[in-house]
This record gives sequence, structure tokens and C-alpha cells, in this order.
Amino acid sequence: MALFLMMMGVKRILLCGWLLGILCGAETLPDDKRIAENAAAKAGVGEENQRNYVRVEEGKDAIFLQTSVVKMEKDGVILDLLGAIHIADAAYYKELNERFTKYDRLLFEMVGGEELAKINDGGAHAVEDKGGRIEKEKKEKAELAGLRNLYVKAAKVLDLQLQNEGIDYLAKNFVHADLTLKEFEKKQEERKESLIGFALKSSFASMFKPRANEPNSLVLMMAMLRGDAAAMKREMIHTLGEADDQIEGLSGKSVIVDDRNEKCLQVLEKELAAGHKKIGIFYGSAHFPSMEVELENKGWRRTGEEWLSAWSVPKLKKAATPKELKPKQEPK
Repeated sequence: MALFLMMMGVKRILLCGWLLGILCGAETLPDDKRIAENAAAKAGVGEENQRNYVRVEEGKDAIFLQTSVVKMEKDGVILDLLGAIHIADAAYYKELNERFTKYDRLLFEMVGGEELAKINDGGAHAVEDKGGRIEKEKKEKAELAGLRNLYVKAAKVLDLQLQNEGIDYLAKNFVHADLTLKEFEKKQEERKESLIGFALKSSFASMFKPRANEPNSLVLMMAMLRGDAAAMKREMIHTLGEADDQIEGLSGKSVIVDDRNEKCLQVLEKELAAGHKKIGIFYGSAHFPSMEVELENKGWRRTGEEWLSAWSVPKLKKAATPKELKPKQEPK
């Protein structure tokens, strides 16, 4: 019995750690506070002026996990930074799709997105193999596909929609503003990074690093076992909203954030040179603390912000008290 309970404890930790790792990982809900502190320190910004890009708002009947829309302006050009959460309510992606139509150009993140119009079964598309190029592409796509499968499972468990299923990436104003697969692979080799290794590091950090709103692993596991998506989201939402100390690996330069930010801003410069006056950047919220600092250094100024609800989670109804259950007496 003791062995069984010990094994159940390990399984519980792994189950909860897997789910939290996926949702709190670099490509979903990043360590906003840590990155913001690093970016702000470099720019000489005080702690009181640091900004958040993900938050939790309490309503009367529901709890909301929200992402920001940061509005910026320079020389009469409007630029919006729209934060992304990779698994969310379908209504969230519907609202984003409607917003995207209002931009001259919408710059989007997606490693390998340059092949969006040629989506196939995930195999290599090269005709001839020079120096093992086909096998390299297969390996890289397999790694990305493996990470996507984790998101698919998390979305199913939490009754949410995948970002790449909810967003219309074939819209005419969409512009790929991320690394190509070859660029990403080259950068990783230069920095000796691994996508899966980075995700695993984030996952283990979220499993064992204490946080102010640490989810109760037993409550989370029981909710998983009974298929209660709302209960799982209630247990995790405040941790995701705070995003404190979840990614140790983002304290320095990385391909995942810094190199992709650099590519995005290069694409932005091209679109500005083409004369476009209203541009949106749709990227994971992890990218914006340092990206906004870079934009401000280039003369852009923040003019406002909005918040969009990515998750809407019904609050747990409190059980009625004996006094509330007592039937009202008819007036005599």
C-alpha cells in the first residue's frame, strides 16, 4: 500500500507538472515579470513603471485570464502589440480575427511559418538530399510537431481551442515575421539550445519552484481524473496570471525570445518602409517586455492599452448555508 501511494504521488507530480509546464512554458505563458525586470533594468526603468502583459481579473461570476493589446505610435504610424496565448477560448480567437482585419499588415510569429501556404503532412519538402538536408528538416519538424502534440493534449484536457486552429493565418494582410526553420535550427546550433530541452527546463522550473499562488496538485489531479476542465483552470489561472519565476532559462539571451524578436523587428522595418500606417504584431506575451523596450529605444511611444479575455472560467458556486436553505415562512 505504501508503495502504491508513493507511486501515485509521483504520478500526480508528473501529471500536474506536465500540465503546468505546458501552460507556463516559454511559448504559452512566459515569465513576464522576470523578462520585464531584465528589460527594464537594461533600459533604466524603475520597478514602479514595469508593465505586465498577462493578468487575471475577478468578475462577479467568472475569473478571466487576459492578454494585453499595447498601443504605440511614431510619426503618425499606429503599432499594436497583441499578446498571444496558445490555447484559449474560441471566442478569444474570434475576437482577434475580427481585430486583425483592421490592420494594413499583421505580423505573426510561427517558426517555419514561411511554409504556411505549403502545409502538408509534416514531411520534408526538398526534392533532393544534399548533405542530409532532408533528414535535418524531418528531425526539426518532428521536434516542433512533438511540442504541438503537447499543446493538443492540454487543449483537450482544458476544453480550449488551439491558436493555430482558431486564427486565420491565410488572411491576406498576414506577414510572417519569425525565423524560418533553417534560421531557427542554425541559431539553436550557435547558442547550443534545444527546443524540447528549453520546454522541459521551463516545465521542471514550474514544478519545483515555489510560487505565491501554487496550485494544489491533489485538487488539480482529482479535477483531471473527473474531467472537470473548469476546476483545473480555476486551480491554475492565478499562477498563469502572475507568471512569476516560471522560466529560469529566459534570464539571458535566447533563440526562443531574443533572436525571434530581432527578426520580427526587421520585418517591421520593411513594412514601414513600404508605407503601411497601421500595423499589428501578434506574438507570444513573453516577447513583449523586451520588444517594447527596443521599440521605445527606436522612438515609439506607448499611447494606451486594452485587455482581452483569453480564458473565462466560471467561479465555483458556494454551497448554500442552512439559513439560506430554510424555507421562507408565509406571511400570516
